[in-house]
Amino acid sequence: MKINGKYTVLAGLYLAQTLPGHFFTNAFPVILRQEGASLQTIGLLQIMALPWVLKFLWAPLVDRLAAKGGGYARYIIGLEIAFALVSVALAFFDFRQNFNLVLLLMGLSFFVAATQDIATDAYAIRLLDPSQRGVGNGVQTGANMLGAVLGAGGALIMYTHLGWQKTMLVIGLVVFLPLIPLLGAKPEKPFEQNRPKAGFRDLLTFLKDSAKRKWLLLIFLANGCGMAAIFMSKPLLVDLGFSPDFIGFASGIYGVGIGVAGAFVGGLMVSRWGKRKVFLAGLLFNCLGVLFLFPLSLGYKNLVYLFVGMGVSLNAFAFLLTAINTIAMDHARIGREGCDYSLQLAVSFLGGVVLSGISGVVAHNFGFAALFGGLSLLSLLVFGLTQRIWPKIQSPSGGHSDTPLVKAGSATP
Repeated sequence: MKINGKYTVLAGLYLAQTLPGHFFTNAFPVILRQEGASLQTIGLLQIMALPWVLKFLWAPLVDRLAAKGGGYARYIIGLEIAFALVSVALAFFDFRQNFNLVLLLMGLSFFVAATQDIATDAYAIRLLDPSQRGVGNGVQTGANMLGAVLGAGGALIMYTHLGWQKTMLVIGLVVFLPLIPLLGAKPEKPFEQNRPKAGFRDLLTFLKDSAKRKWLLLIFLANGCGMAAIFMSKPLLVDLGFSPDFIGFASGIYGVGIGVAGAFVGGLMVSRWGKRKVFLAGLLFNCLGVLFLFPLSLGYKNLVYLFVGMGVSLNAFAFLLTAINTIAMDHARIGREGCDYSLQLAVSFLGGVVLSGISGVVAHNFGFAALFGGLSLLSLLVFGLTQRIWPKIQSPSGGHSDTPLVKAGSATP
């Protein structure tokens, strides 16, 4: 498959699997805040996204099924269709009258999407050569951001004009479209002979590696800071008196659109600067992005500043996330691609869930200024910690860091 073809396939897959989830976690809190929900309730909404945190538990099963069933692509197609059908089902239940059922369906949606993500990530690791992973992960992060634009910004605006049912139907239908590049792509390469069979024990062996444990701590804190700041910026804009249309544009269409640039720049810089420098730069950039939200938390409502602040915040987060995803691919072992990569991203996402939940409590009790000030300080602490322990985590063994996948018929290293 040509390089551009690889990036097109991955862009379509990542966009499709993130669109509904971004509506649930970014637009839905704004809708609930308008309906009078408390900040504590909004913060706890992240619980329904737990499948993204726990997906590593069934990732070894996905690896084993893919090895037996002819590759990852077949499972990706089926899961994507199921994902869209669940989104369509939500159209027939009003969240005001069936709140618990709607949350249950959202949780099911997250489960299907998380399972598909396991297969998609493993497919990407096998598809991309090491030299292509910086740009490839830039494409991944950029596609996720575009999914956020459509799911959070565009869908929020659509909701205000068309209502709940039509919005969910459109989301469900749009999810089908990015499958077209995958259906037209060439079959993935055959699995290696003597390919190790993934199992639950592989999760334990990954965690026994002290270098990998240190890496997991870094991404838990780094991703958590960025996710918490972005998540709580939406209720802040509601409290400042901005309309849903404006919030959808500022934090979704505009803000995330700017973030796409950060993803692609981060991907290009990985190959030029190296992973360590890009990761460190991402941490400092993310700290700056959080600080840009601080004046807004004090009631400063200048529109020019607001657009600059939201743009910097989301651009910085995308830059950092691209570096995290690229390094995570290096830590994935052959035969356990879905298992290892999912475990890393689950820990990263868990950081976002935990800190977002805590952020709701902090903002409720101490105010948004205390929240954003604390998150910026935490980003600086992670920067210092990275400087100290990086030499111990930069050379993963048994993974995909140095050479492409071994060819079929070769011995597995």
